[in-house]
Amino acid sequence: MRALRHASSQRCVSLGTSALLALGAILATGCESGAPTDSRKSAERAGTRNVGGVDLALAAGASPAAAPVKGALSLPIVQSYSGAGPVFALTHTGTAANAQFTIDNPANNSVALLGQSNGSGGAVQGVALGTSSAGLFQTVNASNGVRTLLATTNGVGTAGEFSITNSANGSATIFSGTNGSGPAIYGKSTGTAWGGFFEINNSSNAFPALYAKTNGTGYAGDFQCAGKCNAALHATRGVGTGPALLVEGGPQQDGALVEFVSPTEVGQAGQGVVLDVIQSSSQQSSPALWALNYGTGYAAYFQGATDLVSRGVLIQVTGNQHALDVVGQSVFGGDVTVGGTLTKAAGSFRIDHPLDPEHKYLSHSFVESPDMMNVYNGNATLDAKGRATIELPDWFEALNKDFRYQLTAIGAPGPNLYIAQEIAHNRFQIAGGRANGRVSWQVTGVRHDAYADAHRIKVEEVKPAAEQGREKFR
Repeated sequence: MRALRHASSQRCVSLGTSALLALGAILATGCESGAPTDSRKSAERAGTRNVGGVDLALAAGASPAAAPVKGALSLPIVQSYSGAGPVFALTHTGTAANAQFTIDNPANNSVALLGQSNGSGGAVQGVALGTSSAGLFQTVNASNGVRTLLATTNGVGTAGEFSITNSANGSATIFSGTNGSGPAIYGKSTGTAWGGFFEINNSSNAFPALYAKTNGTGYAGDFQCAGKCNAALHATRGVGTGPALLVEGGPQQDGALVEFVSPTEVGQAGQGVVLDVIQSSSQQSSPALWALNYGTGYAAYFQGATDLVSRGVLIQVTGNQHALDVVGQSVFGGDVTVGGTLTKAAGSFRIDHPLDPEHKYLSHSFVESPDMMNVYNGNATLDAKGRATIELPDWFEALNKDFRYQLTAIGAPGPNLYIAQEIAHNRFQIAGGRANGRVSWQVTGVRHDAYADAHRIKVEEVKPAAEQGREKFR
């Protein structure tokens, strides 16, 4: 143990590491400013020294200025103190550690430093008055698999709290970094609460509660359902008008902003949807999903990536609501199947112009009718009696009704052409033409299949109340 020493301006007591191990708690150097008083000198001559309210024994025959003497303390030391100041005040003017706590027994599973408090203050407090850290915890053993810092509580408060009280401080309240292969931050809940919770309580704060950024080639955020969870990511909007989830790309962004991929392998049955967006409030009129792109790419891209019967996107509603509202020009790059009635203001086809496909388009308008009309036509060669029988598909009468006919002679007038027998058994007969002449014919029919009978086109209807007084196309 280092002996006690004093100068005219300072008196100090230094206790060795072996004494601290026996105490199980504290290595201390107690320092008092001011010249030694008579009472202090008397106590030292009697073989004791009071530091911060604790009487410490000097080695026999030792003086306060003597060299370090081993074993000068009688262990253990148990003292109580009720003063307003600290029990030990440690001051170090050198470059080494102010206090060191070491357990040198590998079988000892106790802590090297134990701080306890029965009051309302902290058990341990570290204060940095200079430019260094207020607390430093480090594991130097590369094979040590135990955490460097462990905080647990059996109370109802938080196990750890980190705060910045300086409004001019632009640093992070918690900074976690790793040079290994594990995550920098890992939150795990074995109870019924969240694994991580991020909240902003300042209503004027426009920054996100959670910000994820990567300079690598991986994801800035990865959300997974490892078990039977309801959703990998659940975003809920409260009172505000902004979106529950906003994903925004930078000027150098050349990939997808958000990518939802089902991990199910080909040939396996997947469970659950990859993306589920729900507007659960009946009072909300804003969209459940909003995608906006100021660039030249797609605002949203959906793809069924397997050869199985898959769909890029499924939109479904109940009642009379619209499953999909598209405002503006739309492009479908493949076949489009509509399971209901297609209502449009106009329709046409547009293809590369057959005579100048590299520079022009050719367009034709649809043929419209107030009926669900099908049109059939063809050319026929009459026999020696000026007659012909036109064979129609075997499903013709099952699909059509209310037939209408047109006949036109080819090559020469045919004023006597007529329908000798109307459609029956999926055929009709032409007569009155010249021998071996040619005839162009056309037959129309109105659909009477099950869907058509249940969904006849309403040729005229009154606009709903919300559209009264407005014209759509002017």
